[in-house]
Amino acid sequence: MALSFPNAHIIALDLPDSVNLLKEKRKKVPNMGKNLLEQKNIQILEGNGLLSIKDQINSKKDAFKNTDFQKMTPADFVVIRASNSIDIYSDWEKEVKPALGKMALEFKDNTLLLFFADKILVKPSGQTQWKKVGFVSQRGFNHNVQTTSHVDAKVPPYALENGVQIKNILQ
Repeated sequence: MALSFPNAHIIALDLPDSVNLLKEKRKKVPNMGKNLLEQKNIQILEGNGLLSIKDQINSKKDAFKNTDFQKMTPADFVVIRASNSIDIYSDWEKEVKPALGKMALEFKDNTLLLFFADKILVKPSGQTQWKKVGFVSQRGFNHNVQTTSHVDAKVPPYALENGVQIKNILQ
């Protein structure tokens, strides 16, 4: 995503335990994830998808110091990848739906593309309503398996619904 959307701010939200596991593995294999982590427009945010994303970013300013998030303006395009956490461990009506509403309000001035569970949602700039525009395949999302080797390599990690084009989302 960081390479596909070089002008977007990408936030990869994951649970602290998962981020810590990545950090531990990188101590043993320093090149692991190097291409991803060297991108200036992506930031891995260890956090909680039920809480304010902006508050979590602000509380971790040091982690964002070498990224382009310091220059983020309200009109910028933001992509958030949040899967395998709140979507399966939290109550939809009481926790998830209000969290998504809060996220839409926090980023009201931004176009926001959200990879959430097996869905791709978009919230246009100036709006607070989400619209489903695509899906994440088993190649890019599976709660029960830590690998995608069981999925044919020809299956794309995600797909947009008929008629949806990225250039239309970015406008």
